[in-house]
Amino acid sequence: MKILVVSDKFKGSLTSQQAGEAIAKGIRAAACQQGRSVEVEVLPVADGGDGLLEAIAAQVPVRRFQVESLDPLERPMMADLLMAEDGSCAYIEMARTCGLWLLDSQQRNPRHTTTWGLGELLKFAVSKLRVPRILIGLGGSATNDGGVGLLAALGYRFEADGELSDDVAAYLSSIRKVDDAAVSRVLPDLGRVKIDVATDVENPLLGSQGATFVFGQQKGGSRQDLEALEKGMAHWASVAADFLGEDYSTTPGAGAAGGVGFALSAFLKGRLCRGWEMVASISDLESKIQQADWIITGEGCFDAQSLQGKLPYGVAQLCARYQKPLSLFCGRSKVSPMESLQAGIQDVFSLHDIEKRRDLCLKFGAQLLTFLAQSVAVQKFQ
Repeated sequence: MKILVVSDKFKGSLTSQQAGEAIAKGIRAAACQQGRSVEVEVLPVADGGDGLLEAIAAQVPVRRFQVESLDPLERPMMADLLMAEDGSCAYIEMARTCGLWLLDSQQRNPRHTTTWGLGELLKFAVSKLRVPRILIGLGGSATNDGGVGLLAALGYRFEADGELSDDVAAYLSSIRKVDDAAVSRVLPDLGRVKIDVATDVENPLLGSQGATFVFGQQKGGSRQDLEALEKGMAHWASVAADFLGEDYSTTPGAGAAGGVGFALSAFLKGRLCRGWEMVASISDLESKIQQADWIITGEGCFDAQSLQGKLPYGVAQLCARYQKPLSLFCGRSKVSPMESLQAGIQDVFSLHDIEKRRDLCLKFGAQLLTFLAQSVAVQKFQ
């Protein structure tokens, strides 16, 4: 029996690789217990956010570079990026320099975090590595600046009051125009580079389902902060539309990473794509699913967003195409059994069902996942 484990990370507890290996360990133990012969393959993946670089490094021969950058509070730091050994593509994970994980709880406030650091990584890939293509993974960011910090790092200038990092909401609201005279000084080689943007959300920039109101609170924003940021973001979108001659704020995915999806698509002509599709292509996921008898996916929190373009949704689509059974392991499920079945996921198994305390699930995630996988597999192999 050939089993494919293709799990996303369990945020705050396990990487994709660690989660996959924990599940595989339980399955192998069950197979030994039941006297079954199994072949288990673990495929580390990501849908654009944290873990993208490691998922790619597991599939593609790459070189790793350490780059001088800035963290979300614009403090100097070193961040890594990858380049394919043949020089065909550079891979950037936004969370490496703008990630929420870089800040403690007291430092998290989207009115003071910027995407300047992402711009530094992009500059390095364009001007130093001189690659023809760049894949940028969005997700896990601490920012909500509409990509203005990123654009400023690349050379764009704005007629505005104050500094972006002093108060992102006030700065965005004060932008009068994009400085036409400064556009000629924007990184000149950008025009020759194809930019693909991997994201796991399709939210627009503005509104109740936009960047600010959907994701701003988890980045540390209060209700008052979010209202001010939304006002600033709407003004920035209007100024950008005047400059570009087109409104990109409603583009699906524009709201990704606090509006970085908007900046990359509108100003840099980046192609917004579902992250799982990008990684699936790199890892030959479709072919591996065709050859497997049982596919297992997973993620920390299985919720409505999981079925709207994230990894479990993508794996379910491929499994349905080849009529392969799919099970999902998660930290906690907020999806009804009927919704899971409609999505093509036959079984959902949650760590919360065997351990109610979230802190213990996070601390002992690997052990609990192995125990749960072994229990499930024993039943399957009988």
